[in-house]
Amino acid sequence: MTVVMIRLSKKVLTGEQSRLHRLLGTLFSALSTFEEKKKILEEEYNIPLDEEFGRSVSDMCNVSQAVLEQGLEQGLEQGFQKGRVITYNEFGLSVKEIADRIGISVEEVEQILDEQ
Repeated sequence: MTVVMIRLSKKVLTGEQSRLHRLLGTLFSALSTFEEKKKILEEEYNIPLDEEFGRSVSDMCNVSQAVLEQGLEQGLEQGFQKGRVITYNEFGLSVKEIADRIGISVEEVEQILDEQ
């Protein structure tokens, strides 16, 4: 099996060498609407979106949006947890007490406090 990894940029790339990156970035962008993707695919790449392919692109939009929302949710939860650890620490609770109250390991509490 061969695996190829392509790192996509958040920036809009230009130029002939970036056509593949722009195409993939267009398809997998969580920030572009279906209509924006459709316009780019049809106008820049001459890829007509028939009903079936349009549904596939629309599904990718939905998956991208779900991944983005899940990432945001996880980030908020981690930030909230970190804030609780720091606050409990400032109130003088021990690492063990903090871990017990929040429901995480002592190691996780120590890591959060070390990053501070």
